[in-house]
Amino acid sequence: MFKKSIALFFTGILILGITACEKEEGTMEKAGKRMDNAAASVKKSADNTAKSVKESYEETKDAILDKGPAEKAGERIDDAVENVTEE
Repeated sequence: MFKKSIALFFTGILILGITACEKEEGTMEKAGKRMDNAAASVKKSADNTAKSVKESYEETKDAILDKGPAEKAGERIDDAVENVTEE
């Protein structure tokens, strides 16, 4: 009888634990997820903007300095090697 009571007690605790894990997200959890998504979106936008600014700067610099195709190709090779070594 005592063993049955202990088994029922632990079974009840187990069921209670499982049902507690299934509760819906609260408002703070939802707000936190929205903030995480907004921060990721801002970071992605900032990265895209920085890349665009860098490309525009390089194009303007090349136009001002009037670099030839061989020099531009060499710079691209340098950039590629630098990117590979950074990773």
